[in-house]
Amino acid sequence: MIIMASPWKHSSGIFYIRRKVPEKLRPILNIGEFYKKSLGTKDPQIAKTRFAAELAKSEELFALASASLNGEPTLSAKDAQQIASRWFREELAKMESSGDFNHWLIIDSDGVETLRALQEGHLDANHIEPFLRDALDSLRVPLPPAGSPDHSRLLDAFTDHLFKLSDIAAHRHAGHWTIKPDVLEFEPLSFETRRKADSAKTLMGLFEDYASDRISNDGDNRTTRKTLGEYRGIITQFIELYGDLPAKDIDRQKVGDYRAELGQMPSKGEGIRSMNAREQIARAERDGLETLGLSTIKKRLRVLSAVLGYGLQMGLLTENPVVSSGVIKRLTKSISNQAGTRRRKDYREEELRAIFTGPVYTQGWKPPQTDLGEALFWIPLLALYTGGRREELCQLFVSDVKKSREGIVYLSILDTDDEDARTVKTMGSRRSVPIHEDLLELGFMAYVEGLPASGQLFPKLKKDAQGWYGKGYGTHWTKYLRGVVGLESPVSPSHGFRHTFKTKCREAGIPEDVSDALSGHNDGSVSRDYGSMPLTRMAEELKKFSGVPTLALRHPT
Repeated sequence: MIIMASPWKHSSGIFYIRRKVPEKLRPILNIGEFYKKSLGTKDPQIAKTRFAAELAKSEELFALASASLNGEPTLSAKDAQQIASRWFREELAKMESSGDFNHWLIIDSDGVETLRALQEGHLDANHIEPFLRDALDSLRVPLPPAGSPDHSRLLDAFTDHLFKLSDIAAHRHAGHWTIKPDVLEFEPLSFETRRKADSAKTLMGLFEDYASDRISNDGDNRTTRKTLGEYRGIITQFIELYGDLPAKDIDRQKVGDYRAELGQMPSKGEGIRSMNAREQIARAERDGLETLGLSTIKKRLRVLSAVLGYGLQMGLLTENPVVSSGVIKRLTKSISNQAGTRRRKDYREEELRAIFTGPVYTQGWKPPQTDLGEALFWIPLLALYTGGRREELCQLFVSDVKKSREGIVYLSILDTDDEDARTVKTMGSRRSVPIHEDLLELGFMAYVEGLPASGQLFPKLKKDAQGWYGKGYGTHWTKYLRGVVGLESPVSPSHGFRHTFKTKCREAGIPEDVSDALSGHNDGSVSRDYGSMPLTRMAEELKKFSGVPTLALRHPT
């Protein structure tokens, strides 16, 4: 796994790649605690480009070392001969250009002898390994562990080529220049052939590698699979427009073409989901359909950028054309200029009043044909007072409602490892959130205590085929809000509570770091990764929060 994301600047101003070598690989790599190599520039932009290529090289080196450590073969018998022949040719060129043949001969009062004549069968690894290690370093291949099949093959090949070099030296010393060495002609090594194949990887092939890497790092869970499913759809649409191009052939011009065609694609329309990208554009033009907004175009370009950026990190591309073209920066500026007409994301007070004076809260209304238990009553309140995401709240267990030593009632949102396939959006989303006094006064704990201790907090919510508890709830809540309450609002029916929570925290003067801890946000700063937010502090700050306008809510019976 790649552990550095940017070049390291030396005190001299020169940028380097600097990575900590895994401890178990240090004896094989023999480069100490850190892998460090100069990028040869003081220019940050040049360094960034060179860094990506060097990062991929170091990753390959670590992977080969790890394979060697595990006893996996990394070099074929032909590779060993090819590496030795390359070393031979390089040393022969140096010898012939300098005219110094004596270095590879034994010369004494009895005359000139070759290494083969005097030492065949007597050379050991200590004599050969310096040559072997230099040759492997130049290829970014670690020295295999002593005694391994790879190590033995390389020692045999280098010993043989060392003797051949001494034989040629003897001929040149005697003035014979027509004799040619019997070594392999230059051919790519097996891993160099793989590198060449990687460089021709198509966009979909690159996406598959990106997806595998994402799953390895983020985990194979519903959230990751959902995100990758959305990404795959966007990459597939690109391929529908231009074919499955080699990733390296996607340049700035192609990115510009893609951005222009995204602007012609419909945002909605009957039957468009069954059409490919070209058909959708033709349909939008024919029927005058509303086209994608700038934010959606930006999102799709970001997906393409993420995949191509991965290719850059792996050394398969020389640049990320989405970033280099500046298209996202220009879109961001355009979106900012339109901010005055941007869709509102948080509920206004009058909308909250309409929601919480609706029949669910004043008449105990239930959907006529579906039993959701008390989910329609409690989940919107929990969302407003905790900033929790819909799925985080819908998947809660009764055991997730806890009480601290100080007597604070709180929700544990996957704060510890979970064995029930539940997920949160990010690791920072794992948290403990105090329950506001308003909810306790409304009878939240009475509701909790009336449920089986080992079950779900909202037992009528069932997982769908993809494992989500919240999708069915979300559909019914939206229908209720728009069809029964009659709320006309641009705000997302469920996610709007999360935005409203953040707005109300700011209005109440709750510090941003506290509201982030409550809602599971992370501002990306390093300092947020140190320490934790005390539950007592969060509970005290939450007292300032003003949620539902003062109303006579009726507890469900």
